[in-house]
Amino acid sequence: MKGRVPTRDYLVAASAGLTLAYAAWGLGGIPTWSLHILLAGGVATLALALCPLPRREQGAGSREQGADSVAVRGTRFDPQRTEGNQNSPLSTLHFPLQSLKRLARWPAFWLSLAFLIYLLIGALNPAAQVVADERGWWVETTPAPFGIHLPTSVTADYQPMNAWRVLASFTAAFTLIWGFGRVSLVAKLSCSPSGPFFSAVRQWGWSGSSST
Repeated sequence: MKGRVPTRDYLVAASAGLTLAYAAWGLGGIPTWSLHILLAGGVATLALALCPLPRREQGAGSREQGADSVAVRGTRFDPQRTEGNQNSPLSTLHFPLQSLKRLARWPAFWLSLAFLIYLLIGALNPAAQVVADERGWWVETTPAPFGIHLPTSVTADYQPMNAWRVLASFTAAFTLIWGFGRVSLVAKLSCSPSGPFFSAVRQWGWSGSSST
């Protein structure tokens, strides 16, 4: 069907939209419980964008499956048609290989991933710690496990803030961007009126008008 929106794009858009809407209500992750919900929403969005999903029946899912199938010697590779794979559970799954390739070709993905690795190294390599008693609190230096030539951090409580909480905050944001970027790239940054994004808007609008 022309203009049909793939199920995966619906799921990713729904997960990302709910996570963004919750971010405003949940004070942007300032409370610890709110941050963990945002982290779960970002990871779920990325998982829905990249994990294998059950294939649709032929015809209804041909548009969704065709873009992400693998070209082998000039032909489309379909596990359902491969000899010996008819009875394999993998033959019923759709692997978004093109989405993985698009993500790998996205410079922002590698820059943000490098930043997360930088934060992880710092969290594993504390060079100071927060000490508190009845007189107050202060910071004392400690030997860095991997040396001061690598990124370092300060050992402190997760609440209100430490290196691990910072890592969780940026991971929540980046995984949401990575996952939703899959939909944006498929829709060519939502600039094409015939793309999946605008097709979904039109379908939702028609459904709402018909129900009223």
